[in-house]
Amino acid sequence: MAEKKPGPVCVSNLGSDWMDSGTLCRSRTGIPATTGQRPHSAAPRPAPPPPPKRTSPAVAFKAFSATGPNPQLGKGLSDMICTDLVSIETACKLVVVEWEHRAEIVEEIELSNSPAFDPATRIPRGHLIDPDVFVTGIVTTTKTDTTWKIQLRNAKTDAVIGSDTGNAKGTAILEVSSDIAQRLAGQVCQWWSKK
Repeated sequence: MAEKKPGPVCVSNLGSDWMDSGTLCRSRTGIPATTGQRPHSAAPRPAPPPPPKRTSPAVAFKAFSATGPNPQLGKGLSDMICTDLVSIETACKLVVVEWEHRAEIVEEIELSNSPAFDPATRIPRGHLIDPDVFVTGIVTTTKTDTTWKIQLRNAKTDAVIGSDTGNAKGTAILEVSSDIAQRLAGQVCQWWSKK
């Protein structure tokens, strides 16, 4: 028969919830006499180490504005180019980062680091990739064609570092996004190599 080992011991029955020697203790009337630690008053976790310096550019898309009878092509074209850019193999190993829902992502990280959540399941702060380049654009539509003016902007200085303009007749706009993405990727990699 195996030897029975003593289980965890709570030193005092005086508090609501507290930690004593790594054991969660529960009682009804006060603070424990020995440790005085409550679960959420433990020392804060040390800040995570900073992420390593990136060796590839990060690109984020802002929804393109649009005018004319088909304004949905603004967001549509930016989404198509973004999707194509994610799948392109580039020399500079370009990374596309989420921007449209960035505020919600930060809010979720902050919520997970609140006392309401188990510290073991928290999402570490400080690991979101900040973009180096923003892709912005204006799309103008008529009944028969679509024109685009896209800019690559340095995220730190807002300086224009590249661009793409063009025109497509009718539904040909649905076929041009991969070519636009290739041209933009080349410009981002060229800019990155000069940094």
